[in-house]
Amino acid sequence: MKGKPIKGVIALTKEFSGVAGEARIAAELVRNGFRVAKPYWNHDEIDLLLIDKSNDRLIPIPIQVKSIQFIPNKNQKLKDKNPIQGLRKKYVDNNFALCLAIYRPDLDNIWFINGNKNIIRVYEEQQSWNKRHKKYESLKEEDDIRIYVPYDINSTNFLSDWLLSKDDPIPLRKRITEIKEEMTNYWDEVMKMSFFLDI
Repeated sequence: MKGKPIKGVIALTKEFSGVAGEARIAAELVRNGFRVAKPYWNHDEIDLLLIDKSNDRLIPIPIQVKSIQFIPNKNQKLKDKNPIQGLRKKYVDNNFALCLAIYRPDLDNIWFINGNKNIIRVYEEQQSWNKRHKKYESLKEEDDIRIYVPYDINSTNFLSDWLLSKDDPIPLRKRITEIKEEMTNYWDEVMKMSFFLDI
């Protein structure tokens, strides 16, 4: 920030930041009683796989993890906000159940957005203040969905609804339950169609 002295910050390499994010999100999910797996067969769309039960059926919930850092430039200035990188439009389009977890190491903050509809909604809400915002429908499949994280989380409302409380597990559990129910309904419809079509 302009004119303010910069305190020491946690500065990780890109690889370490990503590893820290995945480990922290996995730990938070386990701390809330969820089973989490690391899919080693996929390095792009899915970073973690939450596995839960519904009607005696295992429900896999895909999670993409992004880690965001605020590191001073040569002039010891910080940006007001930074975008996540690598969340491609094709990942969001191809998986309605995809969840996005954003981790900020210096504050140990986690934002958790459940489902592609909510990811798109959060992205589109940025057009109110971002002059360079491109509408979701105009993005190409390989384009990044640049969701911004604010440096000062108390100075703005954007993304604030998705910030998890360190003391209250209910919001995270509620979001997981919502996407689990949506997936359960989806699979129930698939099974009904398979029965009628005798596949």
